[in-house]
Amino acid sequence: MDIAIIVEESYQKGGNFPFETKTSFQRDYERPDKPDERELFASPIKRLGGEYGIATPATKEVFARLLPKALFASGDSARQGGKQSQ
Repeated sequence: MDIAIIVEESYQKGGNFPFETKTSFQRDYERPDKPDERELFASPIKRLGGEYGIATPATKEVFARLLPKALFASGDSARQGGKQSQ
C-alpha cells in the first residue's frame, strides 16, 4: 500500500474521533499505577539529537514540564498549570 494513502487514511480516521477523546498517553498519565510513554518517545529523540549534534529544545522542554504522576494524581491542578477556583 502507498504510504501517502496510509497517511491520508490515518488523518481521516483521527479526524473522526470526538474532540474529547484522550490519547493513550493521556489515559496512562492519569493513572499513577501505570507507566506512560514519556521515556519511549523522548529518550530516543534526545539521545539521537546528542549523537548527531541536533538540538532538541522542544522535546527537552516538554519532557521537563511533564509533572510527576503523583502530583497529577493528587489533583493539584494549580501546580499543573490548571485554573484555580475563585
